[in-house]
Amino acid sequence: MMLSAYRLEMRTRLNTRWLFPLLWVLVVAALAGGQDSHAGEPCAVDTIDIPDLCFHDMNCDGVDGDAAEAIFLDVNAGADSNNRNGNRTHPARSISHALELASALHKRFVFIAEGVYESSDTLELVDGVSLYGGYSGAPDWRRGHSDEHISHIVSHSPIAVRASRISSYTALEWIGIKAADATPTRRSSYALWVEHSPALVVRKCLLVAGAGWRGHDAAPSHASPA
Repeated sequence: MMLSAYRLEMRTRLNTRWLFPLLWVLVVAALAGGQDSHAGEPCAVDTIDIPDLCFHDMNCDGVDGDAAEAIFLDVNAGADSNNRNGNRTHPARSISHALELASALHKRFVFIAEGVYESSDTLELVDGVSLYGGYSGAPDWRRGHSDEHISHIVSHSPIAVRASRISSYTALEWIGIKAADATPTRRSSYALWVEHSPALVVRKCLLVAGAGWRGHDAAPSHASPA
């Protein structure tokens, strides 16, 4: 029921800030304290630019982060079919395809544009490939301090995202993750399942699990009357 309501909301409004209304506002409020320590600094082409909550283009390539090290993902303007590069002008459309491209092309980042990315199965993180949300998408790929560009992963699985054996730096940043309700075979719901992953870093993400499966009825009492 909750996932259907999210779908209806997204069909009628492209403004994704209402997908997780109150909790996401709290996340945005936490960022409003001014972490932009690089604001106003000039960029330099030889600077290492890893996306962070400063949202500053440090290496003059037009985006927060290193575009040459990234796969670009845009559910609204991207395409998976015949897409073998995933660059900013030809972004991928699904997270699964973006991760496949990142693995094949040895990219370190996936830059995720605003929108809702539905997944039928559990999304398996790739060791060493970080996911950064909050981009405006094609053509300019802006990123900044606001809830204007929010990236959501909405899964049809009770385990939305799984990190297993992540031993190289791998980040999840500025992403909302919503898991499906539990099922008879998977009796609990997890937005993010982490196991044996000491190098996983999660920053400014909203994790929303679904409803758990109903419990068993208590055994009938056989106590004798007093």
